[in-house]
Amino acid sequence: MALFLTTAAIGLAVGNPPGVGETVLRFLWQFALGGAFGYLAGRAYPWIMSHADLEYEGLYPVLSLGLVLAIYALCALTGANSLLAAYTAGIVAAREDFFHRRSMARFHAGVAWLMQITMFTVLGLLVFPSRLPAVVGVGLGAAAGSLSRLKRPSGRSHSRRRGRATNASRPFSTACPKIKLRPLV
Repeated sequence: MALFLTTAAIGLAVGNPPGVGETVLRFLWQFALGGAFGYLAGRAYPWIMSHADLEYEGLYPVLSLGLVLAIYALCALTGANSLLAAYTAGIVAAREDFFHRRSMARFHAGVAWLMQITMFTVLGLLVFPSRLPAVVGVGLGAAAGSLSRLKRPSGRSHSRRRGRATNASRPFSTACPKIKLRPLV
């Protein structure tokens, strides 16, 4: 969704805005086709992984990564939403049991971490240290202002009566502290 809105905003900024009808049709096309490709690929992925008779176990991650890239490329060629297709395929495939499922989950988690590290390294390379002193005050002020609006509740128990559960013995959803917002005015 964010990728679609970003490309639509860039189209508006460049000065060649598509019509509203064209934008809506493109949105529907991308999401319908991306979801359909993702579902079909997610159903095919476990079957391919289970029926592939590879000689070395180390080739299964390569096959898995190749399948994910093929899903992405096929959707990009047809004009479908590639990110939605890859995400949907992962969700659908994760519900099935297939050969090397745990090792594929660990492999893709490692690849995700590597891509996050790469992304933040590249973003860090875009920063000019000579320009930081001019904007550090504004950045810290914005961060302090937004964080001061959040109020952390006290650590006391939800119940003061004896015999009732405290935070430590309650399920996670009721034991974790709730963040409260203070009004701006």
